[in-house]
Amino acid sequence: MATRVKKKNFASFTYTEAFKYLGIVEITPWQLSVLPIPPSAFFRQI
Repeated sequence: MATRVKKKNFASFTYTEAFKYLGIVEITPWQLSVLPIPPSAFFRQI
């Protein structure tokens, strides 16, 4: 009979453990260049 490996809860991984598990060294932060869109007239009615 095979033994079951207990799955680790997603939230319990540390930053270092997650990177090691995924095989990555660093991530690149996103740089978003967007202009805000004002709320529509319909949205302001609510």
